[in-house]
Amino acid sequence: MTIPAYPLELVGIYWFAVEKVGGATGASLRRQLAEYAKGAPCPFLVDEVCAIHPMRPMACRQFNVFDKVCDEGEDAFYSRPQDVLKPLKIYAEQAFFSMLPFYGMRNKGERRRAVKKGIQHTLARVLQEQDWPKLAARMVAFDRAPRDIS
Repeated sequence: MTIPAYPLELVGIYWFAVEKVGGATGASLRRQLAEYAKGAPCPFLVDEVCAIHPMRPMACRQFNVFDKVCDEGEDAFYSRPQDVLKPLKIYAEQAFFSMLPFYGMRNKGERRRAVKKGIQHTLARVLQEQDWPKLAARMVAFDRAPRDIS
């Protein structure tokens, strides 16, 4: 299953992974990201738990499976639709409407038209196709950087 992520979400993921994910989870995440191969399952699942849960992409926020954890490679949206919460279109549209000013679309009419046409989806990137070893390197550099504790 591919996970779409928008550029603004990728920025948030980078920030959160670098500055907020620490301890054993951070160490495991760094190792996973350093060894990540494009197209593999989600790089942020550490011991079957989302390491970036507060900053997870909208696609993950809208995708809630209630019965059991997905099997490897399973897309429950198709294999068990009865177990998947379907997002309400109006809330997804409101989220996109709020996000578009960060991409230079400040005019409300322009944003409404863009959301109605689904133009915002052209910005999406596949989470599993990003260069996550670069994020691992950034996490290491951040951990090694001196901190001003004043």
